[in-house]
Amino acid sequence: MAGYQHLSEFEGGFIVGVREMGHSISEIRQEWNPRRLRRIIKRNRRATLSQIAAYFNAGPSTSVTVRTIQRNIIDMGFRSRRPTHIPLLTARHKALSLIWARQHHHWTVDD
Repeated sequence: MAGYQHLSEFEGGFIVGVREMGHSISEIRQEWNPRRLRRIIKRNRRATLSQIAAYFNAGPSTSVTVRTIQRNIIDMGFRSRRPTHIPLLTARHKALSLIWARQHHHWTVDD
């Protein structure tokens, strides 16, 4: 069952005007949904696709699949990034570094 919502006079007039210009219903839908999706993504940049889909489907629009949201996110230019894992220095690493620095304190640029 599709989730229906009431349109304001402005939204209804906008849709009628766009339809008179020859655009399809799917083109009209694309005008509204990406803005809301972009807001949801920017609110929580670390959210997973399923979390974004849950937030998006909780709203007044019809429900969409995770794959549809993924496709739209990629089309918007958002990309996932994994943080670089940098190993921490242990006490042994610090001690070895200090020993090396003390042994080579006399080095110059010319050496």
